[in-house]
Amino acid sequence: GILTAVTLPRLEIHNNIKLQGAGKKIISDLRYSQNIAISKHTDTRLIFDPINNIYTAYSWDDSSWQVLKDPYTRQDLFLDLDTSSFSGVSISSADFGGTNTLKYDWQGIPKDINDNILSTAGTIMLNCKGQTATINVTPQTGRITFQ
Repeated sequence: GILTAVTLPRLEIHNNIKLQGAGKKIISDLRYSQNIAISKHTDTRLIFDPINNIYTAYSWDDSSWQVLKDPYTRQDLFLDLDTSSFSGVSISSADFGGTNTLKYDWQGIPKDINDNILSTAGTIMLNCKGQTATINVTPQTGRITFQ
């Protein structure tokens, strides 16, 4: 009984740390993608796949979509939550105007995959063993909040 009383709160804290870490990584990648769109005067997009628990970031390169490079690792900007240090965290949903793709135009304005400016906040829902968090992308400005 004593062991359970000590262990359970620590597991909840551990899960919360994983959830917060995954949220910060996704927010960092969203901001990076937006900054690339503005600085290179091009479109970028992040495609979220909640079923496979992954996402990938791309930029438009004159004639095709190219995977962005992670600024720290110089590898493709791709995250598989199941095989990363965020294992146990899942993308419950991603909704940007009814699509799972967030696109930034050259001005950094968030759009859906069909090039429509978001009319409501885009959301990414994360879950880790009963704990949830939401990332919101504000229409027009692309301001990101984490709850």
